[in-house]
Amino acid sequence: MTSDVFIDSANRVARRLDTDVQEIVIGLQRARDDGNEPLIDELMAGLASARAQRRALDQEVAAYQETLNPSRPQQTREQWKVKPAEQMTPQDALMLFENSKYMPKDPAADEDFARRYNEGVQEVARRRRYESGR
Repeated sequence: MTSDVFIDSANRVARRLDTDVQEIVIGLQRARDDGNEPLIDELMAGLASARAQRRALDQEVAAYQETLNPSRPQQTREQWKVKPAEQMTPQDALMLFENSKYMPKDPAADEDFARRYNEGVQEVARRRRYESGR
């Protein structure tokens, strides 16, 4: 895989910020032990700044990666209905279950669902054994 200068730089900055946060936390513990409140105030401001910089860096990296791999546009219901099974995503499979007339809206509330489900699993296993000759 080729190297990306932006990502490499972001990783270096992230490591530096993480190290800074660790050092500040250690400094805070020492300042607390010494009872040095002005230093604690200064270190807390530095800790907040370092964490804010890290969050901003993560957001920039996410925005950059989105430009490299833009998300797919939302598909209409009609497009989803004609989508071949080979191209379906796990989200598509969940939508199938949600729209199935055989799947209850709330399986936990359907007392008979677990029994029917287990019977179906056993039937599939029985057919596979039969087909394999066992």
